[in-house]
Amino acid sequence: MKTLLQAQGLWEVVENEYKQPNEEEMKTWDENNKKIHEEILAKNILALLFIHHALSPIIFPRVMATTTAHDAWKILQDAYKGSEKVISIKLQTLWKEFDTLLMKEDETIQIFFDRVTNIVNNIRLYGDTIEDKRNRTKGVKEFHQNLII
Repeated sequence: MKTLLQAQGLWEVVENEYKQPNEEEMKTWDENNKKIHEEILAKNILALLFIHHALSPIIFPRVMATTTAHDAWKILQDAYKGSEKVISIKLQTLWKEFDTLLMKEDETIQIFFDRVTNIVNNIRLYGDTIEDKRNRTKGVKEFHQNLII
């Protein structure tokens, strides 16, 4: 979703909260400021439309009352990514899972590497980094141990 909004040039209105100016302030604007304001409003509506379209009928009610793409995105982010504390706990769990990952006896190399890749991708999804070297080392060590056994 983020990639789609970026490709359409709409990510800025999602990422940055736009405060609707009051009428008194708008009366003092020149044509250029009015045009910029209208462009921002149009981008916001389009971004909100994309967000609405991407949601299932079950999830849509959570954001249907929002009037800005920023607010809709924040609701979804809080609901699915979680707060900083939740993210921290998820990352701790993922790192523990990664560090204790062992290849099962009846597991193929492809299935094991798929499990490693899944954990690594989830770690990255939650904003942490993992060096590809460490990732490869984990897989190679496990593979080598299974060859010896």
